[in-house]
Amino acid sequence: MAARAAYRHILRTVDSHITSVNNNQQWKDHIRTLFRAGASEPNATEAAKKIELAEDYAFLVESVRLQKDLLMSYNISTARDDKNRLAQSAARVGLQLPDLTPRHTPG
Repeated sequence: MAARAAYRHILRTVDSHITSVNNNQQWKDHIRTLFRAGASEPNATEAAKKIELAEDYAFLVESVRLQKDLLMSYNISTARDDKNRLAQSAARVGLQLPDLTPRHTPG
């Protein structure tokens, strides 16, 4: 029963955080293959270790995603461009950046 719960947990995690992001089914297929190969594991201790490893991996993927979201919300991430980060920092203290885009005036 624990194996089924771990299998479903890791599949849901990989599907929501990895597969749906890049539309690549490779990770999901790899996990299915590993669990099917481990279903015939004769050693109960080894099977329990693999189940625990699967749960740990699912927890890691969820934690990394949460950390990334937190970094983005606090403007700590380097993935954003400087103008966007500066505008959000200014908005946080009640200021607004001037619009410096050139405007075309007729005539």
